[in-house]
Amino acid sequence: MTSGPFQTIPVQLGAALGITSENAALLLSCCVLVSIALALAMIGGRKLDPLVIAVPMMGAMAFLVAIAWLPFWILFVIAILMAVMFAGTLADRLGGR
Repeated sequence: MTSGPFQTIPVQLGAALGITSENAALLLSCCVLVSIALALAMIGGRKLDPLVIAVPMMGAMAFLVAIAWLPFWILFVIAILMAVMFAGTLADRLGGR
């Protein structure tokens, strides 16, 4: 990892927990994503459209990839899974079915 203000956090957390810095970065990424998901769930509840939840989550994942806490391939896999999940919803909204 390169050195910077965000890149030193996983190194320090890894040293404190006795794990590698890559595992600490994944742990921190999960904590950030879960906190965003919980905040969105508290705001919208069941009335919130899944696409409204997906966009901030993908943005957060892109930020975590940019600061090198999350491997880029995880973002691609989740983007493909979300595209498959929302393909039917978008087709219904556009009148394709």
